[in-house]
Amino acid sequence: MTTEVNQYLGKGNGISFTFMHDDAANTIVKNEYALGYGHLFNFKENHNISLGVQVAYFQKQVNFNNLTFGNMIDPRRGFVYSKDSVNQLNDRKANVDLNFGILYYNKVMFGGFTIKHINQPNESVMVSTNEKSGLPIQFSGQLGGKIKIKEFIQIIPTAVYYNQNTFQALNLLVTTKFREIQLDIGYSDGNGVIMGAGVNLQKVSVGYYYQKTDRLNSLSMVSTHEVRVLFKTESFNKKNSNFFDF
Repeated sequence: MTTEVNQYLGKGNGISFTFMHDDAANTIVKNEYALGYGHLFNFKENHNISLGVQVAYFQKQVNFNNLTFGNMIDPRRGFVYSKDSVNQLNDRKANVDLNFGILYYNKVMFGGFTIKHINQPNESVMVSTNEKSGLPIQFSGQLGGKIKIKEFIQIIPTAVYYNQNTFQALNLLVTTKFREIQLDIGYSDGNGVIMGAGVNLQKVSVGYYYQKTDRLNSLSMVSTHEVRVLFKTESFNKKNSNFFDF
């Protein structure tokens, strides 16, 4: 579950707050609190560059009662031994994560670059300080545009490339907006087809997203369902004439 609040402060300044809660089978639970700041530079008519930084603090907890280890197994009797391996582990971990991004955009296209985990924070629950298990730096690039067929019909193609250590992925997405209705269809390299639909009203936006993934070397499929809700509160509303509205 992710909750995010964004607020434009005027004169090209904006802040954001994000809370993320991730519970993996009630075994690995992670809470993250992130504060972001962005500044917009309008260096020429309809040409804008936005810079953003984010500082996050996360807490990670592992429930070892739901885990089993190799030294607990007896060849004949199965899992009969105690968790001696747990003595070498902590059940909690906390650290700080740093992120940075830059985005250029005009009325018809945008392009950006993001660096995440700049300080490579350690998430390991190993007690030994000699072993490092920091998150590898993640690089990503975004490129997209806006095609107006009529005043109330827009097509927005987007490509996002990710690189983290040995992992690479390319995500392609096409968003179609027809008045208040929004439809999304795309493909995520290694993660399968993405489909979504939503309604963008004056006060609230609601969307549903579905992703189906082929597992390698397996006949099974993995499906992901996501519901997004965006509230537009008048009390915090402050218009930005150069707002990035793709």
